Amino acid sequence: MGACSRLTDPDLECWLFTDRSIAAGHRLRITLENVKNPADAAPYRLKAWTTSDTPQVTSPDYAQGEPVAPETAIESDTVDGAAAQFTFTATEPGVSFECRIDDAPFAPCASPYTTPPLAPGGHTFQVRAVNAAGPDPVPATRSFTIAAGQPPGQTATPAPTSVPAPAPTATPPATPPPVENRSVEAATVAGTVLIKVNGKFVPLGDQLVTNGAEIDARKGGVEITTAAGEKAVFSGGIFKVSQSGGLTTLTLTEKLDCSGRRARAAAAKPKTRKLWGDGKGRFRTKGSYSAATVRGTRWLVQDTCTSTLTRVTQGVVSVQDFPRKRTIRLRAGKSYTAKRR
Repeated sequence: MGACSRLTDPDLECWLFTDRSIAAGHRLRITLENVKNPADAAPYRLKAWTTSDTPQVTSPDYAQGEPVAPETAIESDTVDGAAAQFTFTATEPGVSFECRIDDAPFAPCASPYTTPPLAPGGHTFQVRAVNAAGPDPVPATRSFTIAAGQPPGQTATPAPTSVPAPAPTATPPATPPPVENRSVEAATVAGTVLIKVNGKFVPLGDQLVTNGAEIDARKGGVEITTAAGEKAVFSGGIFKVSQSGGLTTLTLTEKLDCSGRRARAAAAKPKTRKLWGDGKGRFRTKGSYSAATVRGTRWLVQDTCTSTLTRVTQGVVSVQDFPRKRTIRLRAGKSYTAKRR
């Protein structure tokens, strides 16, 4: 979903990847890896908030080794007549569970849990895991509906009907697989993605695209799949696809305004162009003054008329600086700008 900056002071900034979002009321987990505990065991406090939180959320004091309440998730639900069945789990083994229906008090339960017969209408099921630190403060919740006409404790049995055999339908031909160094598979995964056909951009379907195809993903995301099964999602820019030696290159092609004069509004061109990449495999995004080659990461390439910026938010990127004829390795949280000489 996202990434965080390096922990260099008490403040840590995290961000979501392009085209990712979290619905209101949903739980967000941020995992900090390779963080050493302080030598002393004094109580500590963590303050966390999103740009939408007012005011910020503050945790209670905690100490090293203090147990943390588990988190709960509902895996499946089934409504059968006047009852419903739920399966659920927790983030750690050996916990107990408590369930309730609507406004009833929580009571011990186990997965799978079947409700007693319920009246027709809408209902709410909640379950929370419990360990030594107490119950999950945010129970997992699922709303469901009991259909009218179902007597409590019974499941309606529909009368047998004669169903005519469906007419045979033609099976559409399978899309041929991509061919190495000649074509890739492209599929829209978010927003609107266009592909240039006969000089005009038209909506992209799930299709093969050959070398030289130009794709507009400024308002969406497109997943590129190679013949080797490598996949990456690209968004935020216009690019041309090419392959050679098993390397898939996406070259930024949006026209820039480098005249230094103010263009007419109808014909105005942008001052910058960019392309986000997120995936694994031998992919390279290419700007005017540098190219970024990856094997599994998330990165940005952004062009101006005089420079190309590469920024890495996850993994490692190899940046080839064309004017200076050198290659730089960038890790997450770093950026590099290649400038016109």
